[in-house]
Amino acid sequence: MKKNIIAYRSLTGHSKKIANYISKELNIDVIQIDKYDNSIIEANNLFIIGGIYASSYHDDIYKFVEKLDFSKIDSVTLMTSSATGKDSPLKIKELLIERKANLNPIEFTCKGRFLLVSVNHPNQKDYESALEFVKKII
Repeated sequence: MKKNIIAYRSLTGHSKKIANYISKELNIDVIQIDKYDNSIIEANNLFIIGGIYASSYHDDIYKFVEKLDFSKIDSVTLMTSSATGKDSPLKIKELLIERKANLNPIEFTCKGRFLLVSVNHPNQKDYESALEFVKKII
């Protein structure tokens, strides 16, 4: 039986907090990408949450995506935090398209702290915005 799944990779803890907030509110399974070694995922919706570091997601997310069988995943949606709150992970989008994933054209972005930039983010409002975004998709 297919379901909704959140997969995240977090260096600073921001993506983990967003993933766990959504999971708790909607009872969605969560996968920590850097600890996950099983490539068999069946999902109606796979939400990939990660931070933007030097214009890209962490390498673990690319490795995770390369292992997936997208014939068993109906839709992939990207959710991102970054210092500006506007960055989009272009390289992962290219990989998802190359791998024939059904990539949702709408993505979620919010601010995430980096050094002294966006110090108070993500915050409760960001978590709630992420939750509402996911609710509209599922």
